[in-house]
Amino acid sequence: MPSNRSSAHIVRNVRGCIRLHRRRRLSGRAGGAPQLAHKRTPSPAGLAMVRGACRNRTDGRAHRLRIQSLLLIIESPMNAANRSCAETLRVYGNLSLLEMAPVLLAAEQIHAGKTLLSHGSVMALWGKASDLASLKSAGQADIALNSETQALRGSADHPDLRFIFTVAECPYRIVARRSAGIVRLADLRGKRVGTQLESSAEFFLDAMLRSVGLTADDVVRVPFMAHTQAPIKLLPQALRDGQIDAVALWEPQVQNAKMAIGADAIAFYDPAVYTEKFCLCTTQANLDDPVMRPKIVAFVRSLIAATRRLKIEPEIGWRLVAQAAELDVETVRSAWPYFDYVGRLATDLLDVFVRQEPWIARTQNRSPRTREALAALIDDSVVREAQAG
Repeated sequence: MPSNRSSAHIVRNVRGCIRLHRRRRLSGRAGGAPQLAHKRTPSPAGLAMVRGACRNRTDGRAHRLRIQSLLLIIESPMNAANRSCAETLRVYGNLSLLEMAPVLLAAEQIHAGKTLLSHGSVMALWGKASDLASLKSAGQADIALNSETQALRGSADHPDLRFIFTVAECPYRIVARRSAGIVRLADLRGKRVGTQLESSAEFFLDAMLRSVGLTADDVVRVPFMAHTQAPIKLLPQALRDGQIDAVALWEPQVQNAKMAIGADAIAFYDPAVYTEKFCLCTTQANLDDPVMRPKIVAFVRSLIAATRRLKIEPEIGWRLVAQAAELDVETVRSAWPYFDYVGRLATDLLDVFVRQEPWIARTQNRSPRTREALAALIDDSVVREAQAG
């Protein structure tokens, strides 16, 4: 071992390797959901001697750990693992979405703490899996991201959910085939529309149809969903092959569908009718926790910084999203202009909730909540703290 290495430097290497190894083992027990681990070098504590290197390489599906040799560690591995879990901020979200760009950037390059990114939904805040196959997960989240529609669905049984930050806004689009006789929105009556049921996409489709005197019941909804026999990645091909007449979904699937049919495509969208609010959520218990709250505030501060950087260097976001979502960079780049990474808590969030609540209540066979009950789901104190820090 080279003599010019200080013991403090050696300890940092050893403890970092232990934590990564433990996180990797824990991730392997989580049911196979994709996870992206990010760390910052821990502070030295204890004594150690080590040779070798620890490499954490993210390829969108797994992490490879290489420890060439470990000679002596004067520290309990179990204590190291427990401390690492306590220090790590567990973040869940749909890793296939462009909306995740600021989250990926914050975790990868900006946030000073350790984060573990896992695929999932807000239901992970209570250690539960989503009822949608596309968002199945295992484990517990400290913070989680979803469209406002999915988060509102989850909050019906968990009123302690809190919306604390809006990561991205994006108006959804309907892309249809002109050759199917569709030249205006009302021509969708009786047509086959590929979408994901019980999602923001289905709400968007219904809202758009209502703007021309129709409802979702006036079209044939053809369900697609990731991790089913009809995954959403097949939507462009289904549209091109004439199996469906239109697509109503989020990006980049709609952009891919439009490219698949070329000049035959016609698009309909209206930001005033529907614009997705992709939000960061947590629980009231986490906000009241004196240990957890500062970690959440610090991560939101990193999200704000990531948002600013993406406006200057969007190419960084393209690469991170392409890697995490297993997309090509050109697909991400072509859909990027439809997104606004706002970096704040949307001021019209409550009005959005009020418009969506009756539709969500119908799908859940319950009575709609009042405006006052919906207002209680929004907490702007975190973003105010983050901005002030």
